[in-house]
Amino acid sequence: MTAPKSSTAAAGGLLPDHPSSAATAQQEEDTVPALFELTSQFRHWRFSKSDLAAIRKETNAAAIANARKTLAIEAQLQGQDDTFDADSIDFFTVDEELEWVNLCCSLPPMLCKVLELSPLVQATAIAFIKRFYLFKSVIDYEIKAVMTTCIFLASKVENNRVDLSKLLARIKGMDPSYIKDLEFTIADVLQYEFWIRHPFDAALGIYLDYQSTLAPQIDISTQLLDDTWKQARVYITKSIATDATLLYMPAQVAMGCWLAAARKTGLPFETEFVGAKLMGVLEDVIALLASAAEPVGERRAKLAEKRRLCCNPELNPETKLFMVRSDERKRKEVVEEEQPQGQASRPAAAEDRKVDVKALRAMADELDKEAAPGAGAENRKRKADDGDTEQGAVKRAKTEPGTVGSSTSASASSSKVKQEPQ
Repeated sequence: MTAPKSSTAAAGGLLPDHPSSAATAQQEEDTVPALFELTSQFRHWRFSKSDLAAIRKETNAAAIANARKTLAIEAQLQGQDDTFDADSIDFFTVDEELEWVNLCCSLPPMLCKVLELSPLVQATAIAFIKRFYLFKSVIDYEIKAVMTTCIFLASKVENNRVDLSKLLARIKGMDPSYIKDLEFTIADVLQYEFWIRHPFDAALGIYLDYQSTLAPQIDISTQLLDDTWKQARVYITKSIATDATLLYMPAQVAMGCWLAAARKTGLPFETEFVGAKLMGVLEDVIALLASAAEPVGERRAKLAEKRRLCCNPELNPETKLFMVRSDERKRKEVVEEEQPQGQASRPAAAEDRKVDVKALRAMADELDKEAAPGAGAENRKRKADDGDTEQGAVKRAKTEPGTVGSSTSASASSSKVKQEPQ
């Protein structure tokens, strides 16, 4: 369909200062953004170096401030509050957090290889880990659990799904229910933006262009080109564990990896492909490749021990505080389910929001008793006698005065009786 002719054209041609139709079309074409610029990766997950530094500093500071409080509560629950000193705890620094994440990013490729998952799953899982730990701290979230969850999530995103049971068979000590809960936390931090463009396609395109166009013109051997392509893929895999994909576009990362590989093999890539304006970006990519952390066992073990001593007990399944918080959430869900439909819950008063350490300690002791050998049979017998009903809860509250669980159940039941219409 042709554009309608202007009045000036009908009168005998275009005016001298009027752009031609070809020039107008070219301008419109220049203003149309590339497809990658329309993606969430380009709009939401590209940062400057100063942005990354500021975000990580803020995340680290917030995590340390919160961990100081929760470690103090855990010490009280353990009966060690007299000897606890928050100032003596050696927390992760920003640089140590980044180093720990980068070191652990070498694990997903090995695990994915054992599970026969594609390289795309590996790359996407690592990208999820890097994005997650921009806004969450390793002080709060253990990287083994995050890595496991990201692999599970990436396998679904890349249509190469692995069963969670098969995945956890390779990673000991992981609770399936915890991984499923963590999956929603990670998805929320990722803003449910799962589509990721990796440098692989762009790197393959460079290889095909070189093979079909430049190789015959400059008379290079096929073996040299193939060796360079093989080395470029090694660098691309290495780049995924760095900040390269958070700083630059996938095509720029791919060219940087090709340039680094060509310098190693002697392929005339720089003189044929790279312009002066792009060289600064490619040099930055190569610098990131050179600074990529190698997985050193001693350093990883040292950082793992430091993380164990400074981690947030509220998010550690092995602590009493985690058990208490989990029980609180379950009780809250029960109360909300018993709430009459359409009635808003009462806002918590200021005194309700204060941490009652004695109550928390009593609740932790009660949970320990329930977890003790033989406790399960006793609890089942008590439920069978009383009935798993509200009346049973009130009965237990009357027969067991002073227990935290009983008073909570009784108050929940009585509050419902008051709310029922007369």
